[in-house]
Amino acid sequence: LEVTRQISAESDRASALRELAKQLPPELLPEALEITRQISDESDRASALSELAKQLPPKLLIQAVDICETFGDNYYAAAAWQALLPRLEELQSDFAHFIQILHILAYQNRKNFFYGFPDLQATLSRLGGEATFDHCLQAVRDVYRQWV
Repeated sequence: LEVTRQISAESDRASALRELAKQLPPELLPEALEITRQISDESDRASALSELAKQLPPKLLIQAVDICETFGDNYYAAAAWQALLPRLEELQSDFAHFIQILHILAYQNRKNFFYGFPDLQATLSRLGGEATFDHCLQAVRDVYRQWV
């Protein structure tokens, strides 16, 4: 990771972090998150965080959320949140925070939004009851029919 810090081009640093993410031992993940946080280019920061998010232990997820909340551009924030969706229920977000996440996710393209939709099931069910996911899925189908 020390070598990664010395890479001056942020896109190359993000690429190195993406490649290292799967190989880093858990004790180095906080440092990798800090290196990711320091990447100023939002596209590069989102891509690095997307790979790191898959490897994070539960205690580091809140730091990933903190990084997600640093984005100024919702498109890149959505890309970062997309990687956290499979872990969303571990965060136990309240309803207000979940609505903020959904608002940000709406900035991504349709394909990515639909790809991540099943990852919302557990959180939707916890926040709104078992039938909530089915109602949301039906609403998505209705909207989709209007698009095609």
